[in-house]
Amino acid sequence: MEVVNQLFESWDPDAVVMDYENNTYADPNKVRTIDFEGKYYKCRGPLNTAPSPQGRPTYVQAGGSPRGRDFAAMHADSIIAGVQGNEGKRKFREDIRQRAVKFGRNPDDIKVLFLYSAVMGETEEDAQAKFKRYAADENFLHSKLALVSGFSDIDLAQFPLDKPLPEDLTTNGETASFARFAQLGSGKTLAEVIRDDVVDIVGTPEQVADHMATMMEEVGVTAS
Repeated sequence: MEVVNQLFESWDPDAVVMDYENNTYADPNKVRTIDFEGKYYKCRGPLNTAPSPQGRPTYVQAGGSPRGRDFAAMHADSIIAGVQGNEGKRKFREDIRQRAVKFGRNPDDIKVLFLYSAVMGETEEDAQAKFKRYAADENFLHSKLALVSGFSDIDLAQFPLDKPLPEDLTTNGETASFARFAQLGSGKTLAEVIRDDVVDIVGTPEQVADHMATMMEEVGVTAS
């Protein structure tokens, strides 16, 4: 991150002059090397293209482990988070804000974007029927198993759908996402945790809107 930030700063905002008469694209006095030497990286620079008008792109982080949260609190402009329940979302957001303060940042500079999904129908009964068809589809169950197996590096197809996952399962990949999905120790079967991971609400558009409004009030987030 130090290397990347210094590279984006290696061009002054007004470095690009596009002076056709003098055949000059950028003022060489406003583009500089960074001559970075760190523990893992060495880079002369400068950045090999002009930065955007914003100076650098938005840094978006996804990862809910303690290490990932620290990284986000230090560097990210926004965080994509998958957290179940309004209380869990509130605690996650507050934790990120506290970590940001610890690293000397304004917590309002970090926007937390919670994943949210809904199954909707013209009536609640329509929505519930749609969800039941969706959740009962074997292709859905197996595709979800493949997705989680891919990011966790655990072959979940080896476990029966009608029994809970072994409580000693561990992974080095996307640990927070896997913990949220697996709900180890909850007593839920593998099929149940798959269905739990699908949607936040099943209902009419009005019910979904009310649910999101309540979530915003209880968690302290802004919809986007």
